[in-house]
Amino acid sequence: MGLRHDLGHTVSRHEEAGSDDTALRVLRGVTAAIHAATGIEAAAGARRGDLLPPGGLRAVPALVAPVSVSAHLVHALRPTERSRALARAADVLAIAAGAMGIASSMLAALEDEDHRVMLGRLPRRAKDRLPSFAPLAFALGGVLGLLLDAEERHRAQQQARLERAERRARVIERLVPRRKGRMDRVVLHA
Repeated sequence: MGLRHDLGHTVSRHEEAGSDDTALRVLRGVTAAIHAATGIEAAAGARRGDLLPPGGLRAVPALVAPVSVSAHLVHALRPTERSRALARAADVLAIAAGAMGIASSMLAALEDEDHRVMLGRLPRRAKDRLPSFAPLAFALGGVLGLLLDAEERHRAQQQARLERAERRARVIERLVPRRKGRMDRVVLHA
């Protein structure tokens, strides 16, 4: 019991769960790398002319990125409820910081030199007014982290359900005696 046949290869449920866990751990590492790279870029968005002043709110991605990176790496290496909660909180902060950065970047791209929003016309140097997409990538790293968390919770619930069902089956097997084959008489025909 607990075996799955796939293309002629027998895989135990535990081996299958181990490969799934490895994939989730790798994705946690990817999420950490996304937060590291885009957090620094989002914080350095001044070259794009974002509205946020240097320091203050602009520094939020630079502050959230190390927390998120460490939370995801810790959870990838030694998953616990505490590390999961920290990673989830860091993901929510990343999404909020990314949303602020996206709004600032988009407004800055639409402003002219006098800080008036231009709708329907492009600035003289459109190349210099392109919005920075680093805050979007930073926020998407947070979304990826939340999706990973939801998948981990779903798999944990499935595993718990499966273990409960296996426990019930063992109890029933112990309570209900196995049927023994009866041989009343053996008749041989020659």
